[in-house]
Amino acid sequence: MSPRAAILGTCPRSAGWAARLLIRGWDVAVPEDLHGPDFDAVLVRARLALPGLYDRALPPEGRLTGLDAMDAATGAVVIVGSFDPAALNSVEGPGTPPVLHDANGAPRRLGTVGIEAHDPVYLWPSVTITPTDAAARDIAATVLTEMGMVPDGPPPQPGGDAALVGILRALRHADCGLGAHLKTDEMRWPILAPDWSRPVETARRAVPLDWTDFNGHMTESRYLLAFADATERLMDDLGCTPDYIASGGSFFTAETHIRHLSEILAGEVFHITTHALQSAGAKLHLFHQMWRGETLLATGEHFLLHVDLETRRPGPPKDTVAERMALLGAGHAALAVPTGAGRFVGQRP
Repeated sequence: MSPRAAILGTCPRSAGWAARLLIRGWDVAVPEDLHGPDFDAVLVRARLALPGLYDRALPPEGRLTGLDAMDAATGAVVIVGSFDPAALNSVEGPGTPPVLHDANGAPRRLGTVGIEAHDPVYLWPSVTITPTDAAARDIAATVLTEMGMVPDGPPPQPGGDAALVGILRALRHADCGLGAHLKTDEMRWPILAPDWSRPVETARRAVPLDWTDFNGHMTESRYLLAFADATERLMDDLGCTPDYIASGGSFFTAETHIRHLSEILAGEVFHITTHALQSAGAKLHLFHQMWRGETLLATGEHFLLHVDLETRRPGPPKDTVAERMALLGAGHAALAVPTGAGRFVGQRP
C-alpha cells in the first residue's frame, strides 16, 4: 500500500509538499482551495525537476485526492502548511512553519513537530526540525527521510530549478553532502536480479533538466553518459564490483558507436536494455537500446576488454565475473541479432 499524506492549509509551500510526495509515490489529499493554476504550475515544474536527481526512475506517481477522500483510520502523515485552527489548534498563528503531525495517533504518532522547509520544497531535500523532545524528533526524522528529506540540512543557494538540479547532481557525483543523501535514498529502492535469457534492463530513469540543449531535448553527450552508466550497471551485475576492481581486474571500453533515432525531453522516463553480442574470455561486446515506452530512441554499440589492472593488458576475468560472463554469453547466444548492430557512420539504411 502506498504511503499517505494530507496537506492542510494553503501556504505557498503546501503545493510543493504535495508535489514532492505525489511524485515519490505517495497518495496525497489536499484541500479543494489549493487546486488551481498555481498548484498545477508547481506540479509541472516538480515533474520536470525532481526525478532528474536520481539515476533510477522514481516509483509510479501517487494518487491526488481531496481531503474528504482521506480516511483518518489509515494513519496518514499530515503536513499543516498554514494556520488552520480547525485542523490543528496547537499552531499559534499565521506564519508558523509547516507542521508535521500524525493524523490519528497510529503507530507513528508525532504529536506536533514543527519543520521549516526550504523553497522549492519539491526539489531541495533539506528541512529543519524545530526544538522538540528527542523521541518526537527521532520519529519525525524517520518520516521525513521516507519523504526523501534530510533533517537539518543546509538551505539552497539562489537559482532556478535547472541550477539546483545541477548543484545537487554535482554533489551526488562527489558523494558529498546532500548528494550523498540522494545516493543513499536511491539505494533503498530494490533492484531485480538480471535474467540472462533475455536483454537485461540496465537503466530506468528520467532525463534531468541539465541534460538538455538549446533544442530542448536530451543533448548528444548525455546519450553516451546514459549508455556508459548502463554498461557499469551490467558490469556490476556480472560481479565487476568495486571490490573486484580493487583486486586487480576491470573492463576498458575500446570502441563505441551511437545512433540517435528519436528525441526525448526533460522529465521523460527512458529505459535501456542490453544485449550481449559477445561475452567470452576477455571480450564483452554490448548493444544497448534506449526506449521511451515502445519507442526506440537510440542505440549504443560498445566493445570492451577485460583488463589486468597491474599489467594494463587484456586478460581473462576471474571467479564470479568469469562465471556470469559465461551465463550471459550462453543466454544471449540464442537471441536474434538486434537491428542496427554492426552499422558504421554514414551507412545508408
